[in-house]
Amino acid sequence: MVAALTAGIFFWIHRSNVFPDLNASSESHWHSYGGDWHLIDGVMTNRMDGRGDKIVAGPKNYGDYIVSAEMRFDSMPGDPQFGDAGLLLRVQDPAIGVDAHRGYYAGLRLDDRTLLIGAESFAFREMATAQFPHEIHTGRWYRLTFAARGCTFRASVEDLETNDRTDVSYVEQSCSPLQGQVGLRSYYAKVSWRRLKVKLTQ
Repeated sequence: MVAALTAGIFFWIHRSNVFPDLNASSESHWHSYGGDWHLIDGVMTNRMDGRGDKIVAGPKNYGDYIVSAEMRFDSMPGDPQFGDAGLLLRVQDPAIGVDAHRGYYAGLRLDDRTLLIGAESFAFREMATAQFPHEIHTGRWYRLTFAARGCTFRASVEDLETNDRTDVSYVEQSCSPLQGQVGLRSYYAKVSWRRLKVKLTQ
């Protein structure tokens, strides 16, 4: 799916992956800002449904890259069936609090089955959305991919059971930051992530 997302746009750089691999790293590689995060057997889980919990890792000086992970909403019967969760890139100045950082976000919103791209700079600005073809199910894994090159942003999500997918993209006239860390973010939702991959591009 990553290849389909980037074909004709990005050129892979084959080098050591300096970003964390959930299957090979420990929680010490990550810095959390809100939430209750646990890394067990390659699955990173936020057991709280806070307002904008996030956890970040990796170098601060990389700008053009693709991040992907499989993601699962963990809401239980009786929990509110709303909120969103996804991936962060180019994270700078993270702090505890909703939208308390600078960077970009691609997420899947549970209640209206929407894939979205947004910019965060201690406030949230929704840039582009696309509707997923069917209901988002709790307990099911979805593969989310988020890519940035310059001021062009692309995201896709795929249901790993049905292979249904949706894509969305957005081009900014100017954007900032142009570099930063990778992260995981949830908003009013309990969520797990696995199989995180990050690739540098040019």
